Amino acid sequence: MIELEREGARRNPEQDAKVWPDKLAKVGRQRSRAQDLAVEGLLNHDELRAKLASLEETRETAECELAALGDHQERLTKLERDKEAVLEYYSDVAPETLDSLAPEERRNLYEMLRMKAVVYSNGEVLAELDGAPRPLAGPNASANESTYSSTC
Repeated sequence: MIELEREGARRNPEQDAKVWPDKLAKVGRQRSRAQDLAVEGLLNHDELRAKLASLEETRETAECELAALGDHQERLTKLERDKEAVLEYYSDVAPETLDSLAPEERRNLYEMLRMKAVVYSNGEVLAELDGAPRPLAGPNASANESTYSSTC
């Protein structure tokens, strides 16, 4: 789900986080210049009104885009936090529950969770759920290991 949320971004969020504040600043400068031109008599009332309306539309768009970026980041943060809670819960209940599953049921569960598990020769288990490694049991690992992956 986290990857889907990241992929669901329409554009590059990091780049947009830089572009939209710059756009807001530019709109502010353009608004001020247009008002100065009107004061000097170089823009009539209708031209000023049209220019300010256009700038207001651009400002609203930029603010909406910045809000959408904030919402997107908030959703990602919540998903990451929820993922940690799910891992914590299932790391406590999983051993007994997994023992009761048939091998094919266990494999299906790992695939649904996009889970990979590495079992080291010293008994340590390292589980990875959507790219977040988490040690499950055992002492420090040795170089000798075997790997289970639902993608195999």
